Amino acid sequence: MNQFYGRGVDFFEREWVKEQRGYYVNEFKYQLENTNPLLPSTTTFNVDQGKGFMRITAEHEHKFAYGKYDKGIYLRLFAGWLPYYDDADAYVPFLFNGITSTGYFSKDYVYDELLFGRNEQSGLLSQQVFLRDAQLKTLYNGGIAENWLTSVGVSADVPGPVPFQLYVDAAVYDDPIDEGVTISYSAGVSIVVLKDAFEVYIPLLESNDIRNSLTYEDRNFLQRISFLLDLNKIAPRRIKDGFFEQ
Repeated sequence: MNQFYGRGVDFFEREWVKEQRGYYVNEFKYQLENTNPLLPSTTTFNVDQGKGFMRITAEHEHKFAYGKYDKGIYLRLFAGWLPYYDDADAYVPFLFNGITSTGYFSKDYVYDELLFGRNEQSGLLSQQVFLRDAQLKTLYNGGIAENWLTSVGVSADVPGPVPFQLYVDAAVYDDPIDEGVTISYSAGVSIVVLKDAFEVYIPLLESNDIRNSLTYEDRNFLQRISFLLDLNKIAPRRIKDGFFEQ
């Protein structure tokens, strides 16, 4: 990966310089799938390695189907460990989710997401998220773990022909700032236009660390609503190839 970013020189004078750096990531991925229509599941093991880091993750997703409208309850378990992390060029700490990047702190360090506002800090495009690590559906930009993180998420379709889900996600992690184990959570209602591809998240209940952050101080309720738009899930190869050909 080659990355261009702005490094601040003088905050008050708004002076910055444009810099560039490059890094590599070796990835090993192993996935198991159960295609039972009533109890489909996916288990994924992933190891990323590069200069200054090794990142190991395990993820399990399970659906308990019900109803004639293909409704279901969805369970997700995640565990991540950084056995080695020392002056890495890639920004690989475990995060609550994937949100917009700041400077060289790219939340999508392998650049495999199609994001319309990758570096936007305000406006609608800054409210886009992508599913990563703990997958808390919030715009909170804290929740950084440089050692380990585990999480659990449950979502349930509202019965009937309506595109709504109730969700709750929680993360337990080794907080490098407070130097202790921290628990964070986010819960609310989502509008599911296309499962895992186009969804809107309305947070209704969140932990103190999220409520007391700049996410709440600088944004009103509407500005705290996030959305997922994963073009790879809508038409993976056709859309992605089309973007790179132009």
